[in-house]
Amino acid sequence: MWRNFLHQLFARVRGLQLSAHVLGAGVCAVVLVFWPDGAEGLTRFWLPRDLLLTGVACFVCLPRLWRTASLDRVDATVLCALLLTEGSLVWAASPWVGARFAVGCVALGVLVMAARPRAGEQQHLWSWLEAAVALLAFSSLVEAAGWMAWSAPGFRPGGVMGQRNHLAHALVLGVTTLLVLRPRPRQTLVVFLVAWAVTLTRSRAAWVASVPVLGWLTWRTFVPGAFPKVLARGVLLAAAVGVGLALVVPNTLQWQQAHPYRHSVGTLLDTAHGSGAGRVTQARTGLALFLEHPLLGAGTGQWRVEYPRAETDVDVQQHMLAQQGAPRLAHSALMARLVDWGLLGLGVLLVLAWQLWRRARAQTLVLLACVATLDVLDVGTALAATGMLAAVAVGRLAGERSTGWSHRHATQAMVAALALALVAGW
Repeated sequence: MWRNFLHQLFARVRGLQLSAHVLGAGVCAVVLVFWPDGAEGLTRFWLPRDLLLTGVACFVCLPRLWRTASLDRVDATVLCALLLTEGSLVWAASPWVGARFAVGCVALGVLVMAARPRAGEQQHLWSWLEAAVALLAFSSLVEAAGWMAWSAPGFRPGGVMGQRNHLAHALVLGVTTLLVLRPRPRQTLVVFLVAWAVTLTRSRAAWVASVPVLGWLTWRTFVPGAFPKVLARGVLLAAAVGVGLALVVPNTLQWQQAHPYRHSVGTLLDTAHGSGAGRVTQARTGLALFLEHPLLGAGTGQWRVEYPRAETDVDVQQHMLAQQGAPRLAHSALMARLVDWGLLGLGVLLVLAWQLWRRARAQTLVLLACVATLDVLDVGTALAATGMLAAVAVGRLAGERSTGWSHRHATQAMVAALALALVAGW
């Protein structure tokens, strides 16, 4: 009797691990988790997400891959990227610093492969993603109203993300993924909340990154296609109402400028002052670092090691973040990846983009434009939450696995190796 009971229990647990509900719950948790007051700076928002992302990849995504009988070209490209990520630690100046970034990259790669849809599987993941994006936007609005205070000092209204720019990046990427890959009428409410919250954050990178999906929706209102015209018009109307309410509804955000949103729009292309000047400084220094190791790069996570050595001009933005207890991050994730992985890493990413383009051209173009904008102008997908959203988008965009190389034992050996890397990094 006990033997039958344990057999049924393990069968249920195994089925639960393989279900889309558990994967969706893990995605939602990574977006919303943070530590209560006590940790310094932004660490209480970043570290829990890094740990939880690794746990989701190890205990939820790998069991989904365990029974995968075949791998196709997209999986092979992702595995090549993971091999480059781990292998570049060999020639890195500080492998221990790069190890944390490497385990995050492995977790995201595992998530890409696990998020790919299966024949007959229910699309529960989208409901969890809608809930995560809506709750994240709602937390920002609650903080802007003065009812709660989650963000680190000086970063309101970041909500449970802790930093207003990072929150805006996650919201724009999340809502773009939903609208492009799984449009549904109830997402108009999500778009309304996101437009309101993103406007309040004054994140210029997020504002620019929303242009591709808004342009695509505008095009869909005139050109017939898979996206219904009525839904496209409703989404655009919800976005316009959200932006309007953000401009007229009173809030407790004490901006220094008399007209803060007009000021943000006016300084959108300003590279001579403030954060714009800091980005130019980082781009100039990053290019010099890239030219030192153009082919293979300096190694995973080495930007934060090499940048202080090569910095010639005073980067005011980096010194300000250091005083606030924030780790050193490149304010251009694309430049950081060029320094870390060189032309070889960029080539692997371009191959992956080409494979996605061949499967779904319009959707790939919109999503890549959003991700590229965030990665060029800011930290973008370098953080756990936004990186996880991008991984889910890539996995779903890749679609069901085509007929490829099939060998169950080799696949299980690959899963075991990935599990070892994740557990060691965790």
